[in-house]
Amino acid sequence: MVRRLEAWAEELLRKPILARVATVDEKCMPHVTPVWFLYEDGCIYFSVQKRTVKARNIMKRPYISVVVDEASEGRTAGVMLSGKAEVLEDLNFFDKISEKYLGNADHPAAKALRGLPRIIVKLKPEIIATWKFWPRNNSYAFSFFSF
Repeated sequence: MVRRLEAWAEELLRKPILARVATVDEKCMPHVTPVWFLYEDGCIYFSVQKRTVKARNIMKRPYISVVVDEASEGRTAGVMLSGKAEVLEDLNFFDKISEKYLGNADHPAAKALRGLPRIIVKLKPEIIATWKFWPRNNSYAFSFFSF
């Protein structure tokens, strides 16, 4: 089931801003890292080098949380998505992520990153929380839902 987010939350997830991914290591210590991401069909996709702590954590303990938020001019808004990550070998999502942040998948930085051993992580959220605080417009919202 794909839960439709409010328009402002969908717009936020389509911006080329960083997400932060939280994983847990073998000692239950949180590990939070920034990532480029893609939001498509209600899921979050991001790329991970295979030999990183983040990749090892996801492969051993696949429950993760992803936060995307921004603050400017007194306005804050964010989306938190949590659930079980799925590891994909399909690097087509890497090209889509590169296009979002670099303009195209042929960018020299995209080519350099693509050459490293990578996986794609897909998160189909089981829990989503959204918030926005726009005091100049008297606009405040919070939502929480699980599937």
